[in-house]
Amino acid sequence: MDVLQSLELKKPIRVLDGVAKSPLPDWAAALIWVGAWCRQHQLSDKRLVVFGIVPSRDFAAAFAGVGALLAGAKLFKDSLSWPRFRSLPTGSAVHWARRGSDERFSGEIFGFEILDDTEFIKVKVLKPKSRARGGLIQSVSRNYFDEYMFRVEQPPAAATATLFDDAQSLFKCWQPDVSSQWIWADGAEGLVVTGISKFQEVATGLALATDAHDGVRLIDILCLGRNGEPKHAKLRISHPRGNLNGSYPLIILDGPEAFRVHEHLEQNANLLVLLSRTEYRDSIHNTVLALSSSAIDNVVDHFGDIPEAFPSSVEFSSYAIENG
Repeated sequence: MDVLQSLELKKPIRVLDGVAKSPLPDWAAALIWVGAWCRQHQLSDKRLVVFGIVPSRDFAAAFAGVGALLAGAKLFKDSLSWPRFRSLPTGSAVHWARRGSDERFSGEIFGFEILDDTEFIKVKVLKPKSRARGGLIQSVSRNYFDEYMFRVEQPPAAATATLFDDAQSLFKCWQPDVSSQWIWADGAEGLVVTGISKFQEVATGLALATDAHDGVRLIDILCLGRNGEPKHAKLRISHPRGNLNGSYPLIILDGPEAFRVHEHLEQNANLLVLLSRTEYRDSIHNTVLALSSSAIDNVVDHFGDIPEAFPSSVEFSSYAIENG
């Protein structure tokens, strides 16, 4: 069974090294798969905790991050939630644009009102300055809310938006049916806790492609943003002593230092712990044994999309445990 078969990719993933395109190594495919699998399976009353043992962690978290994005893109539903914005307090910063228009606005919620049995959100325009003069207040009715793209995260600057476009073009090669709105929608698919400098270094030195696509640097594919910053990102990143706040469907703990903070993380997120063989020590093994004894499901029996075999260089153990 092809490790990536469950992702239903339309084009194979290639590694671009200089100008040469090579097949994706089996170990990298396994890491993309496990990142996607951990992101995809969100259980209502349980969380998945998965340990991945690899020969080297150099690219492990980055490839797992690619998998998380592939799964998140596939799961994305192009819909906006009026209740979400209705619950924001007056003065909250928001950003919006009318669908099909290149004009972007930023401002703050001025209030809500009901006219003729229809509720309106009122936003004070702060940007662009040409529209903000005179204290312009724009009203949008609940009935027409879906004609706009409202968001809480700050849209990326022009240069970053170009990189997001590049990443989206590659994702569309792999998954043509994915909504074009996914990459611009609020919300990250996961948080990576890692040594940031090393992560960025290795992810900058490699690119992925397809046979028909020139390729995109791995660092750009991930659409990264620092955790805790309001700027738009599809994958958040932090170091173990950094900002660990936030609610994410998946948290990737890259290495033993990252693993040590697992008790301080949001309690409902799926966890993917990545370790090299030399890092799998007694303290971690004891945690794995404790999880094994308290796990409430046989994960392999519960899900039908687990490959029959993984490369011999990579090992995974997975557990479903109660939230909290």
